[in-house]
Amino acid sequence: MKAPILGLFLVIISAQWSFAQNSKTEQELINLSKEKWQWMADKNVDKLEPLFHDESKFVHMSATWKKDE
Repeated sequence: MKAPILGLFLVIISAQWSFAQNSKTEQELINLSKEKWQWMADKNVDKLEPLFHDESKFVHMSATWKKDE
């Protein structure tokens, strides 16, 4: 009787730990995204430069820009 209860307890604990890790990772990504948008608004090209491949392009319905632009 104790083994199934212990097993259930371990499953619940591991699920909660997994959820906490995902929440932490998700929050880190959200924070990085907010920082990136702020860098774009501030036109901080020094911070943005490492995020984009040298051959990357920004495509919008009215224009296209290469990384150096």
